[in-house]
Amino acid sequence: MTLWQPDPALIRRPAYQSLADQFARAIHDGRLANGARLPTHRRLADDLKLSVQTVSRAYEELIRRGLISGEIGRGSFVQTQRREPEPPYLPERLGEVIDLSILKPVCEPMHLERLKQALGWLAENLPSSSALSFRPNMVFPRPPAGGGGGGGVWGPPASPQNHSRTHRPPPRPPRAPMR
Repeated sequence: MTLWQPDPALIRRPAYQSLADQFARAIHDGRLANGARLPTHRRLADDLKLSVQTVSRAYEELIRRGLISGEIGRGSFVQTQRREPEPPYLPERLGEVIDLSILKPVCEPMHLERLKQALGWLAENLPSSSALSFRPNMVFPRPPAGGGGGGGVWGPPASPQNHSRTHRPPPRPPRAPMR
């Protein structure tokens, strides 16, 4: 068990985030060594006068950051051997922004090898008509045969009023009222 303890006077709201930040600083500063066993959730909650849920949430945040690992029945341990670049996620929520940048594909060697095999198979077997088809066939109508009278270009004529970074389908005619 480690001798370092978070300082209760430095805990601010949200408490779990503040507690996780204290642990992260201690790990980065070397005050908590790799493999050090952390206090149990209940013991740390009692020592800091926090709820067990708050401590559990702080430990979950540290696991998400890749700084500790938790094993049911064994405890939580500092894990600093695998060093990756700083995570690209936002450290705190800003208003109603939901940060999805922490979503990360599984990148174990087995998965990378299977991905290479799948991409190789696609390169060998995917018909060019499928590979080069960027327009969903069922969403937009097909252009009329013969170019549609638009000089070989499908869609509204270019002008500053209808210039957009996204393609919009032509407006639909109004529906007849139902009787």
